[in-house]
Amino acid sequence: MGDWLFGCDVCQDVCPWNRKSPAGAMSELEPLANCIDPVEILAMDDAEFRRRFRHTALWRTRRAGLARNAAIVLGNVGDANALPALRRAVDDPDAAVREAAQWAIEQIRARM
Repeated sequence: MGDWLFGCDVCQDVCPWNRKSPAGAMSELEPLANCIDPVEILAMDDAEFRRRFRHTALWRTRRAGLARNAAIVLGNVGDANALPALRRAVDDPDAAVREAAQWAIEQIRARM
């Protein structure tokens, strides 16, 4: 997974149907994942997630899935500046987010 928050761009790159398609020109269709801060994702509640990502491909992950991915990305990147956000995520309502946040904290601590 590395530092990939969401995989739609990879799917678009490897899809055989896209090989012959011309590049799009609409800014609304540009990838979102590269401009999303994983720390910001961890801080989002359900209402903010719905407001920001309804009608996008990220909606499929639901907030908990995207927050889990954000924690994993932060653990993989290993930046100690993410520790406060990860510590808050250890108290997330979703068990998968809590587990990923704890894992990420351990990964970052191991590199210190």
